[in-house]
Amino acid sequence: FSGGNFLNLSRRIQGISASAQFGGFETEAFGSLMRGIFNSIEFTAEEGNQGPYPLWGTDGQRDIVVLAGSEKVWLNGELLKRGENNDYIIDYNLAQLTFTNYSPVGSSDRVLVDFQFVSQDYARNLFGAGVNFETTENNSRQVKLGVAAVVQNDDKNNPLVEISDSVRQVLNQAGDEVPDSLSAPQSRTVITTTADIKLERLTIGTEYAFSDFDKNAFSSIQDGDNFGDAYTVAGTLAVLEWLSLFSMGKYQSGKFEPLGRINPADFDRDWNMSTPDGENHTDKSAQGGLHIRHNNIEIFSWAGKRKWGDNISDRINLSAKYSTHKINSSLLSNYAGDRISSRLTDQFYITISGEKIKTIQTILKLDYYNNDTLTDTLYAKIGENITVDFGKLNVGASGNLFGYQIRDENNWGDYSRTIEFGGSISTQWGKLIYTRRLFFALSPDAGEDIGSDLISAWASRKIANINLAGNYQLSRSRSEILEKVYTYVGSGEGYYRWDSELEEYVYDSDGDYILEYNPTGEFQPVLRADGSFSASFPMDFIPLGASISADMSFHSENKRDEIKSYYLSPARMFLDDSLTSGTFSASTKIGLLRKSPIGILWSSSYRKTAYRIYSSGAELSMNNEHSINISGKVLWEITTSADGGIEMTQSYRPSLARWVDAQKYFAKFSLSRKIFKSLRLTLESELASIKDRGTTPETDAEQWSLCLNQIMVVDKFTLKSTGERVELNSDEAVLPYELSQGWYVGENYRWDATISYRAGAKTEFSIIYRGEKKADTDTKHTAELRVRLLFYIFSFRQNFSLFLWLYKFPHQHSKILIGIR
Repeated sequence: FSGGNFLNLSRRIQGISASAQFGGFETEAFGSLMRGIFNSIEFTAEEGNQGPYPLWGTDGQRDIVVLAGSEKVWLNGELLKRGENNDYIIDYNLAQLTFTNYSPVGSSDRVLVDFQFVSQDYARNLFGAGVNFETTENNSRQVKLGVAAVVQNDDKNNPLVEISDSVRQVLNQAGDEVPDSLSAPQSRTVITTTADIKLERLTIGTEYAFSDFDKNAFSSIQDGDNFGDAYTVAGTLAVLEWLSLFSMGKYQSGKFEPLGRINPADFDRDWNMSTPDGENHTDKSAQGGLHIRHNNIEIFSWAGKRKWGDNISDRINLSAKYSTHKINSSLLSNYAGDRISSRLTDQFYITISGEKIKTIQTILKLDYYNNDTLTDTLYAKIGENITVDFGKLNVGASGNLFGYQIRDENNWGDYSRTIEFGGSISTQWGKLIYTRRLFFALSPDAGEDIGSDLISAWASRKIANINLAGNYQLSRSRSEILEKVYTYVGSGEGYYRWDSELEEYVYDSDGDYILEYNPTGEFQPVLRADGSFSASFPMDFIPLGASISADMSFHSENKRDEIKSYYLSPARMFLDDSLTSGTFSASTKIGLLRKSPIGILWSSSYRKTAYRIYSSGAELSMNNEHSINISGKVLWEITTSADGGIEMTQSYRPSLARWVDAQKYFAKFSLSRKIFKSLRLTLESELASIKDRGTTPETDAEQWSLCLNQIMVVDKFTLKSTGERVELNSDEAVLPYELSQGWYVGENYRWDATISYRAGAKTEFSIIYRGEKKADTDTKHTAELRVRLLFYIFSFRQNFSLFLWLYKFPHQHSKILIGIR
């Protein structure tokens, strides 16, 4: 949602939205209830450590869950892309960021992350609307007017945690000075107005915005200082066809509170400014310059002044580009200085393209920081990349030299040197990349010498009607040692509880503790390997059709320092005593008689996982699963499926001073048939025998489950329901999680029902009910309402896509979840 520079909003929400266009008018509105809180953090990467790097909340909390897809990551001011074959990957549940082999990071790299994390205290309402009007006369005169508003409120009437009357009283009297131990609901409103006028050669743009930010919605004390405003005025004059002049002025009061980022990633650094001490500092700036565009040359140059609180900085910026058919070059120079320090940054790129030598690229970077009272620093980078075409084979080589110097007491001294070199080979089948990075500490304060290796390879090819694909990455670096800590957060507010009989923490959705992995400041060498391979082969030459497919993937981390000592075999990694974590999975599918009424699908899968806590290396968990499935159609249009397999779990628990060695044999059978045109029933039954071989005598358990699924469609209505009964029998009253799989000894029940009404292709109303009862515990109920709308009114188009509302009864285990999506 964009309402100007001061209201450029990006959020992951589930809600309701509408937009319309009519003549020169364009309107947009949305409403949502979300649990996401925006945060922005900045840190410096560590030499030889690709990750994981932890993310934290607005108050420094580590036990957060990041909303999927809400993050934006910048490395040295450049926006990165997520993905194993791109720049970084992120674990949303653990809030951890890891850089891939394609983006080596070191101690001189700056990382900035914007993201949303799940609120544990209050659900959040987010509403917004905007109207724009545009008129054009003879394509030379144009007027654009706009107004937009966004309101973000924490739902103080329905908190996600119980708030006692005494806590409410404290918050009512606290005003904006909320104690650190408490969390107060907040309210924030931003309204902007924009006006842009184009008169032939002259363009003028203005924007005015104001905000109303209440730090404590429970209290009206100190609400008189909630208001803040900001505005910009900009103009551009086209003097000649190739020359234009521009200027801009900006004012932002210290009380103005935007809803997100309004400046580029390195904005303050480029101005050589840091946040002033204290709060509510006015930010003013003015700048002016010229833009030249002639043939293959483009030049931007401007000068400006900025005052932020009592800090004043002058800035001069120059950027130039020269491009031809075979040459692309760019120069960026930025100088900024205040009364105490100054910073000069220069970047130069030139790329030359040819036939035999496809590309030659030279990179020069310089960052000089001069501080009159503290240390001066000088950072320089020289890089060269070359790619040569040998017909069907392309060979690349690269080299980078990083230097870092510090001047203390007027004496320059070497701080560190980093050498990075590598190469690549690419064909029409795939690509192989190798990078070696050597860090030399030339000062005692720089730490120790570190070497790291990064290898990446991928391939994709079709051979004799067989589709093959593979991806492999191997890195030698180091990781910070993490400490496993269970933290008490209140009765029923966590996800773990202490089991006095097992003498350990076990998972419980209504527990009192949360699990955290806290950094210790200590590091260990680590080898990481990731790979995935797949193959598929359609066999249409077999009567009635057939196909076969297979895939395999693995991930491992080992406490090793020598890359030559590590085999590429994924099977070997589980036999290594230095293993810290690993996963391996493989599956095969064979389809027969695909074109006949009786289709048969045979599949076999195998999965193995292992995890050892970084800190002590004592707690180890290994899991093996092997299952076989056969499915097809038999007489009377009955679809059948049969599963069978074995699952083995080995976990060493220091608290139990023994291994939990669980072995589970299971058999599963299901029948599915369409009773009549609109009703289909599915019956599933599973019988499992579970044994804990780590005890003397062995602990036995039997698990039997019966599940009935029903789906019925009548006109535009759809009714789905599921009922499941799980009976767990054992002589022991309490079983480790490896045996119980979350169920309790005794009879367990779970059921749900969904009624949906589909009025159109994308218009649907749904009511969902879920219930669960485990052994002798209380029954839990959950209800949810979902609404999705898409309809047209004349030329107006309305999109509605839902918001959620959660309410928990204070003295019951029941929940009602209402939403519109």
